[in-house]
Amino acid sequence: MSAFSQHPEAEHIVVHISDTHLLAGNAKLFGSIDSEGPLALLLERLVASGLPVDALVFTGDLADRGEEDAYVRLRSLVEPWAKKLGAQVLWVMGNHDDREPFSSVLMGAPATTAPQDAVYWAGGLRIIVLDSSVPGFHHGELTKDQLAWLASELDTPANKGTLLALHHPPIPTPIRVDGADRAGESSCPGRGDSRNGCPGNSCRTPALLYVFDLCRSANFCRGCSVLQH
Repeated sequence: MSAFSQHPEAEHIVVHISDTHLLAGNAKLFGSIDSEGPLALLLERLVASGLPVDALVFTGDLADRGEEDAYVRLRSLVEPWAKKLGAQVLWVMGNHDDREPFSSVLMGAPATTAPQDAVYWAGGLRIIVLDSSVPGFHHGELTKDQLAWLASELDTPANKGTLLALHHPPIPTPIRVDGADRAGESSCPGRGDSRNGCPGNSCRTPALLYVFDLCRSANFCRGCSVLQH
């Protein structure tokens, strides 16, 4: 029996990975950075951990230039490891991605320029993927149609709650970009599912490089480069 102060064991394990930035032809990012090797090592270690992973969620900027071959390489790299884990793979659009090759290669659907929104289930846990990309731009938005679709999906209860997966921050971030609050450029909302026992607010998971203290004033950020560890 666990101590009173301890949380119970997790019923679901969802692994969040973002910004893989693969290039076609195994090209190096900025001419020198290997995008595939570290990802392969991460997946290898996940399998070695023996953790019962339900889903691998890749939240955008999967291909640095939106190239079709980069998506083919990403899928070929990830899916064998996901099969060993027995985990679903969830792909999410980012501002570097291109909807047409994304939809045809990763989603296995006809190429389209439509938003790549989707719903996945892991037992009673629902994961809703939202495409916050704006073709030709780097900021994020959700259209009125997307918000209406999201509200409709949330009308159906999920026994274990709901996770929203999207590339752009749905709430303000302490980091300033070019003098502007990056999240302030985005109309992405955050919404919890209080009907299913989850808090009715939003919690954002930032890049692994940083730890944000949401209780501190704006522009405060703690963290260091993962390359130092």
